[in-house]
Amino acid sequence: VEADGVAAVTGAKNATVASGASVKGASASVVATVEKATVAGAVEGTETTASVTAGTDADISGTVTAKTDATVEAGNNATISGTVDAEGNATVTSANDATISGTVTAKADVLATAGNNVEISGTIDSGNNMHLSTGENGGDVTIAAGSTIVAAQNATVIAGKDVNLNGNVTAVAGDVYVDAMGGDVTMANGNVVEAGNNAFVGADDKLQISKVKASNVVWLKTNNGSIVNESAYGIDGVNVESTQLRVDAKVNVGSSAQKLKTNVISFEAKAEMGSVFVEENDAVTIGAGNFAVNKVGADGSIEAVSSGARDGISSSGDIDFKAGGSVTIAERVSAGGVANIESAGDVEISAATTVSGAAMKLDATGDVTVNGTVAVSGDMVVDAGGDVTFGANGQVSGANVAVTADDGDITQDGAVVQVKRGSANKTDIHPAVVASGAAVLVAGGSIGAPASGTAEYVGVDAQTVSAKAGGGAAIAGASGKDLSIGDGGIEAGGTVSLYTSGTVRPNGNTIKAGGGVSVTAKNYQGGIVGVALSSPLTVNSIGSSGGAPLLAIFETRGGSKSPTITSQPNNAVVFLDGRLAGGDITVINKLGALEAFPVQTPELKSEQGVFGNPTFLHDELDVANPFAVGAIDFLLMDIPRLLLSSDFPVEADRHLAANGLSPTTSYWFGQKDKEATEEEEEK
Repeated sequence: VEADGVAAVTGAKNATVASGASVKGASASVVATVEKATVAGAVEGTETTASVTAGTDADISGTVTAKTDATVEAGNNATISGTVDAEGNATVTSANDATISGTVTAKADVLATAGNNVEISGTIDSGNNMHLSTGENGGDVTIAAGSTIVAAQNATVIAGKDVNLNGNVTAVAGDVYVDAMGGDVTMANGNVVEAGNNAFVGADDKLQISKVKASNVVWLKTNNGSIVNESAYGIDGVNVESTQLRVDAKVNVGSSAQKLKTNVISFEAKAEMGSVFVEENDAVTIGAGNFAVNKVGADGSIEAVSSGARDGISSSGDIDFKAGGSVTIAERVSAGGVANIESAGDVEISAATTVSGAAMKLDATGDVTVNGTVAVSGDMVVDAGGDVTFGANGQVSGANVAVTADDGDITQDGAVVQVKRGSANKTDIHPAVVASGAAVLVAGGSIGAPASGTAEYVGVDAQTVSAKAGGGAAIAGASGKDLSIGDGGIEAGGTVSLYTSGTVRPNGNTIKAGGGVSVTAKNYQGGIVGVALSSPLTVNSIGSSGGAPLLAIFETRGGSKSPTITSQPNNAVVFLDGRLAGGDITVINKLGALEAFPVQTPELKSEQGVFGNPTFLHDELDVANPFAVGAIDFLLMDIPRLLLSSDFPVEADRHLAANGLSPTTSYWFGQKDKEATEEEEEK
């Protein structure tokens, strides 16, 4: 059948173009009004359109070609084992199933929709955009192995139920949009979804990934399930390759057995009810911006689907993120469980960025730089192969915090304290870079930057702190916080510098220094502290010389037995190996019972003799063998006092027993009650 105008064949029931036959016209069509339209031969629109319309099934085993648009429409099933080719749009529509094992090509759009299932085992090639769908209420879209699905611009695949991707889907210069609206997306191992710009792959339930590749952004999403890499899928060991990757999962992203493997520049993820398990090939930044993916409609229209606001990585469970290069955390990381971030390079937490979890480990073969805030409810570990540097607002906190710089230094930017003889002009270290119960600092190099006069300290707000450094160690109780030494003690190959405008509490633990030891504090309390000294001991008191005395007691325990005491103000009292090593002690006998002193003790010196002024100055006092009568040890308080014996009741406030250095509260010695004693004292 051939015409210069319209060539049309219409059957009231069926219409068939047999093999070798043709319907050819400027506009050509075959119509079966009630039942089946079959084209085994050729239908050609030489100037405009070509179409095949069936009341039930449309079966194309021959060719349908058009100068403009080519259309195949079926009231039941559309089956194309031959060719549909258009210089305009190629459209395939069926109320039930659409099966394409042949070829559908168009210089413009390819649009194929079905009310039930779409199955592609052949080739679809669009010169512009492509749309394959079963609609929101339809069935599955299946792309079989060996099939080729290519759009020059944008490609969209939408299923009311499952999308089975056993072949490749490519948008050469535009976006790929794949959505299993009521089921799973299953990608067979080795196949690829590839976009020249952005790619979205989403599922209502499970999303199984082989490889998704985009020049710009990949967005993976599940409404109710997990994003999985069940059998180590991927090409070249990678599941996602793009500039940015955004992952939104209702449950898990990857698994502990099979991580989601990526090769991206920036990454962000959310696991609303599960955990995030990701392994990145190279360097990566955590955090990305908003973007939109083009979605092709059934009529060829374009809708931009926005990603909306997202930031960093969040999960209600664990986060296990490993990178083959450096990691920059530019947006928040939040884990309901344990967060492990491992880098084969450096780790940097940007300013104003928060990192949180039940527990956490930052592990880097290079340096770790903390400019933001890391706060966990459990234990926090920072382990760097190089340096650990805290910025002006950087902080790590947890129940217990361990910071290690294997071959580098632990430093805090701008934490400067100026120490002078007799006083300290301090710059408050706030906030503390380490806040915890027990804090442990270990550095192959130095902790802080010890120096004479001015030094950069590492500020700690912890119940206890232990430290070990190959070089020097400068540690401060941040913002007036007390500095309490933990069971591991303080050990350094160089100088140990301790600073607080509060109290240093040694707790009986050891300080070992290859260089000198410098203590600057308002108070120094606790048990005897072991100090291995090989160079000068410096003691500085914060406050005026008329204020409360700083009591610092050291035992050398195998170190130098005669270290030099330097920079000691008048209101600092230093005992070394049981003897007064510096400072003046004022002893007041409030009762005037001067005969109670053992006069044979040569260390006792008086301005006016034993029976003169009851105020005594002691420049050298042996506290290893207490000279007080009875068993009461020498006591120091704001104004140090000497208790003579239990027969002479004396009130003692905020004092320390020098022999045992046990802090006590106010109490009375003796058998007389307080009221009677006060009357006697007045007399």
